[in-house]
Amino acid sequence: MKKNTQFINSIDIQKEYLSIVQYSPQDNAVVLMAIQPMAAGGIDTIWSRTSSALLELKTKYKFSSSEIICSVPAELAFVKRLTIDETIAKSPEMLEWEFSQHLLGSMEEYAVDFQNDGIFQSQTCDEYLAVAYRKENLDHLLSALKVLKLKPLVIDLDMFAVVTVFEANYKDRVSEPAMLVHSEGGRTKILLTQEGYFIDTHIFESENEQTDPGTFAERFVGELNSFLQYNSSRLTQSVSLYFTGSLFADQDFFNAVILKTGNGELLNPFREIGCRVGTESDQMTYAPQLAVAVGLALRGYE
Repeated sequence: MKKNTQFINSIDIQKEYLSIVQYSPQDNAVVLMAIQPMAAGGIDTIWSRTSSALLELKTKYKFSSSEIICSVPAELAFVKRLTIDETIAKSPEMLEWEFSQHLLGSMEEYAVDFQNDGIFQSQTCDEYLAVAYRKENLDHLLSALKVLKLKPLVIDLDMFAVVTVFEANYKDRVSEPAMLVHSEGGRTKILLTQEGYFIDTHIFESENEQTDPGTFAERFVGELNSFLQYNSSRLTQSVSLYFTGSLFADQDFFNAVILKTGNGELLNPFREIGCRVGTESDQMTYAPQLAVAVGLALRGYE
């Protein structure tokens, strides 16, 4: 996206709502925002419910442009960190073949992106972050956005936007390893990040546990400890926890998790990024549902 863009519009699509943000790069501030609930799932897909929610938004929210930055829930994509011999990495065809061994179905069914971020390189190997989206889901997303004649300039995973919003607001802490916990619609994502890089993720179904704070906290600690153990070779210091997503807008769930872990805070997307909407209290009330949308807008300005 061009750096002279006056405003950047972003939409975060979750199972239960849409979160929309208008960001001003010049002011480094959010100037408009909205949270639009979506109808319960039933037999409707997330994409048909997205279309309906956007129609409801039509009279409530004015996009400054038809061009937007949009998220796809991470559970609708496949993410894999590949350690590849240098001779293979130099061949795009071999790189795709290596990734295809981890996918369900043929490579033709996916839109694929590779990023050589250089986090864990050795003399003989390169490490790539590989992401695959089913083309069918991308087609459904584009159809849903056509309801308001919106055109996505960037389509990104929600969890990458969480890393972006953390990096922008916690520059004094990005050198330290952090676990970013995003819990929405019966799924919880635990993201390991350091120096602004996405390192690894663990996603687990938590719908059954999300009816009781204590039960969820117990399950979360077990999943977190397993994830920490799996990544122990990459961690040379203690890890801080940051929580976001609509589940943690419920203070009882946040308190239960903090009580179990003894560590953590709510991720504040407005710690360094300004917000011209509502009071500070309002901003923090809705911050767990806005973090991804703010991160998407920031990615649109990169």
